[in-house]
Amino acid sequence: MARAALVAAAALLLLVVCAAAQAPPTSPRRLPRNYHVINPGRFGKRDQQLSCTDSNGNKAACMAKCDTRCPNQCIVMCPSCKTFCMCDFYPGVSCGDPRFTGGDGNNFYFHGKKDQDFCIVSDADLHINAHFIGKRNPTMSRDFTWIQALGIRFADHRLYMGALKTAKWTSDVDRLELAFDGAPIDVPAELGARWESAAVPGLTVTRTAATNGVRVQLAGDQDFCIVSDADLHINAHFIGKRNPTMSRDFTWIQALGIRFADHRLYMGALKTAKWTSDVDRLELAFDGAPIDVPAELGARWESAAVPGLTVTRTAATNGVRVQLAGVFDIMANVVPITEQDSRIHNYGVTEEDSLAHLDLGFKFYDLSDDVHGVLGQTYRSDYVNKLSVSASMPVMGGAPSYVVSDIFSTDCAVARFARRAGISMVTGRAN
Repeated sequence: MARAALVAAAALLLLVVCAAAQAPPTSPRRLPRNYHVINPGRFGKRDQQLSCTDSNGNKAACMAKCDTRCPNQCIVMCPSCKTFCMCDFYPGVSCGDPRFTGGDGNNFYFHGKKDQDFCIVSDADLHINAHFIGKRNPTMSRDFTWIQALGIRFADHRLYMGALKTAKWTSDVDRLELAFDGAPIDVPAELGARWESAAVPGLTVTRTAATNGVRVQLAGDQDFCIVSDADLHINAHFIGKRNPTMSRDFTWIQALGIRFADHRLYMGALKTAKWTSDVDRLELAFDGAPIDVPAELGARWESAAVPGLTVTRTAATNGVRVQLAGVFDIMANVVPITEQDSRIHNYGVTEEDSLAHLDLGFKFYDLSDDVHGVLGQTYRSDYVNKLSVSASMPVMGGAPSYVVSDIFSTDCAVARFARRAGISMVTGRAN
């Protein structure tokens, strides 16, 4: 059941261009559809101009030229041919002699010092250092500096990305050096080539150019509080796939962490490459000890410590009913994303992961009127449905209010658990 804690951020985006040794965005804004990214530096001419055609035919073709601050790569808005450096558009991007655009949209310089390392991001679950190289100008009091490499730490992992020292620059020779947990990352030198980590689901490196450009992403697998009451707290762990054409992930619930009194109940779907329905992919544990339920319909486990807590097989494999008498009744089935589902919805399922997850049904018997959480709030007498009932799939926002630090944490902004002085579960009532 142990799993590495992933980065709390929903996504990590880094675009590295060796020629300028730039370190881009952590949280990009969406660009309009009429943009293009051009890379004049790949042709060895920093003043290279590229055409920007008008697909609607309303304007004649024009020529776009990158600014001197970002001569090797820039964004072009078509058909106007207005150009922007990455640091003009994306918060967190550095330009040249490191000029950053902060998360608040303001630009600033940080010159640092050559041949030294500086912390540029440090959070509870994420730490990023940058290694600066530079040249000394004897007429100035500081170095000319550029970012040569990044060292990224999350959970127990270390990701390195850097520009190799180069005497004579040739744009068709790859000068990127990438490593994960000390092992080199090998990404074929072709546009769109992709590497995926076997150890950390959602960590990918994708070529944005045949050489010297990559996009590094860590998909935001996170835990959210779905029910929080004085005597009961339920978190859900979400897994997902990133669709580059959308502003959000495709997500599914992979596990539940349930807390009541001083107890912890875990139920989850094991990661599965190739789905076989007769193989049980359910993982169950109570207070850290595995729950063993024979793989046959109707088999039942009863807790010796908590009267009324039972787990019953609803199928020989991958289906259970978890009940705490008078408190909750949860139906859980492990299911995969099928090839047909992936093809219809463009989920991007691979042979390495069928995205096994939980289909869930909940019933509660003793929630207070102060209950909260994604699902819990809907049980309050003062709950007002603000969702678009006309939408084919209404979406509830406000995710930051429900984020928790791990599957059993009760630190979400709307937490109610253990608010009363004495916590005692009602287990006397039958369903």
